[in-house]
Amino acid sequence: MGDEAPDVLSEAVQKLAALKALVDAFVRDEPACLKARDELLGVLDGLSEADIRRPQKAEIARIRGECLGAFPETAKQGEDLLAKAVKLAPKNIHAWNGLGELQFARGDLEAAQTCFEKAVVGEATDCVALRRLSMVLRRLPASKPEDKTANFALALEKAKAALKCNMKDPYSWSVLGNAYFAEGMVNTASAASHKQRATQAYQQAETLFQQAAIVDADLHFNRGTLRAFWAEYGLALEDFNAVVAATGMQLPQIAAITSRIEKTRGAMDCFGKVKPKKASEALAGIPDGELVQ
Repeated sequence: MGDEAPDVLSEAVQKLAALKALVDAFVRDEPACLKARDELLGVLDGLSEADIRRPQKAEIARIRGECLGAFPETAKQGEDLLAKAVKLAPKNIHAWNGLGELQFARGDLEAAQTCFEKAVVGEATDCVALRRLSMVLRRLPASKPEDKTANFALALEKAKAALKCNMKDPYSWSVLGNAYFAEGMVNTASAASHKQRATQAYQQAETLFQQAAIVDADLHFNRGTLRAFWAEYGLALEDFNAVVAATGMQLPQIAAITSRIEKTRGAMDCFGKVKPKKASEALAGIPDGELVQ
């Protein structure tokens, strides 16, 4: 009987990957997620105690924990199971990543950072943990400007390290683009050069996603935000419209950019009728903050 467990666990891992793909979608299809969850739990519930050997208990706890953690009503159960998994198998990178993601989702950034750091101890090439570390570092609160600058610089280094794991991973290229964009926001002296590097990273991510026949809404949203910030409104609209096409969502950024363009055109039309100072005031009256979240 014990020989059946590896096959069941292999099936469970595949079903977990399918569930996570549904859960991580920009717009979540809840009925499909619930169906995938129930199928995965059914596979795990089919294992009897006789089928489970001691080394397999941690992996079962990890898979069940990630499954339950994907739903708000069972997130606490999932976190408890993942905490159990890392105790049973402290070198289980997937368990540390899963636990860190749940802690990150509920806003416990320091605990999440610890988990992702545990995942790269002894195996610093785990790209998932390194990408997550980059994200956590950019969100950590900082009491001093220099601390925030240091966090963003380290976040960029983690994003670069994640990419080195696999230069063909579009998600790592996308996170690298985010890291360059964010680091340029706090290091204004490098803003222009970081904008260029972010754009190049996003372009490489898009190319790799296209090769895999994937339309990644997160990529388009983040690149659209970058382009809007740098007043590349036509390109920004292309990205935000791509998000709408892929997800069906209505983005306020589209209306904000359209309004901004109309106001700018109106001000330009007035240049021949008003003094330059008045025209400048009209342009200055268009708020910057409405575009960037």
